[in-house]
Amino acid sequence: MGKKQPRRRHVPFASWTKGFFVLLLLLVIETGWLPGAKTGFYCQDSTIAHKFTGDTISLNVLLGVAFVAPVIAVFSIESGCGLCSGAPDEGPRVLRIWRHTWVWYREYLLGLGMVILATELAKIMVSEPRPHFLHTCKPDAMANGLEHCKLLAADTQGYIAEFNCTNTEVSDYRLRDSIKSFPSGHASVSVFTAYFLICFLQRRMAGLPRKSPSQFLKPWLQCICMTWALLCALSRVNDHRHHAHDVIAGSILGAIFGMITARFFCGDFWPGQCAVRLNQDAGSEGASSGSTAVGSLDERNSNGLKTQHQHPSVRRLLSSTSSYSGSVSADELREVR
Repeated sequence: MGKKQPRRRHVPFASWTKGFFVLLLLLVIETGWLPGAKTGFYCQDSTIAHKFTGDTISLNVLLGVAFVAPVIAVFSIESGCGLCSGAPDEGPRVLRIWRHTWVWYREYLLGLGMVILATELAKIMVSEPRPHFLHTCKPDAMANGLEHCKLLAADTQGYIAEFNCTNTEVSDYRLRDSIKSFPSGHASVSVFTAYFLICFLQRRMAGLPRKSPSQFLKPWLQCICMTWALLCALSRVNDHRHHAHDVIAGSILGAIFGMITARFFCGDFWPGQCAVRLNQDAGSEGASSGSTAVGSLDERNSNGLKTQHQHPSVRRLLSSTSSYSGSVSADELREVR
């Protein structure tokens, strides 16, 4: 008998393609290659006359939390709850836990890229002035004061349709950003991250023993996620970086993409998906999207999953999945069947 060759692992080509496409569009938008709508402003509009004072939560902090917090949370939960059966088990335990973490984290990254892309597209399509627009841009129409601006726009009730920014103390990026108020990117990203983590914690920690200390930890972790999203959203209004309706719209956008990612990309984090997705990465056939993973699990179980356990039923597969099986109800089992 020849020596058994290890199976080569790979991330499905479609996942890389979608991710590359999203990153390419983001690059085009952020570099200013994609022109946005040209909107004007009212001379007497006091809502855009605030002074720019900086950010309570900077963009670097927001993105740092968005990228780092989920991978830490997912890795910790996956290592604490145990490893799913039916999945390739080659390599050290840490490496196997990382593979299970990557199953969910890669879908999160795709959803994160999509919500950022949707937010940036909306910003350039709407081109709404920020609350500190006049202070940052210093439009030429306001160079000689408010009364002169009103005189220039006497026929349009004080509305200036054409203007040029005269502030040379800030970068071109800051000038373009001064008319990207709607919707709030901080709100959309933070709400998306919070929604994803809350759903993940609710599903993946549900199978732990009822008296386990982790069951008391779960609601506190979910509360931290909600508090983070709320803090990010409210700080944008307090910093005069966004109007209130910008934050509301951004929060709704983040919640929508969070629901899409958790429900369709990750299949509501159904426990049995882990083995299916890892076997797909190892080269086996099957659907690669979260929306079809549950269906693939049912098909594989009925035809026999190619692991050391031949022809397992759905109940047997879930019951052997460490502590996750405790969260599966009879109704859920009937739905999978």
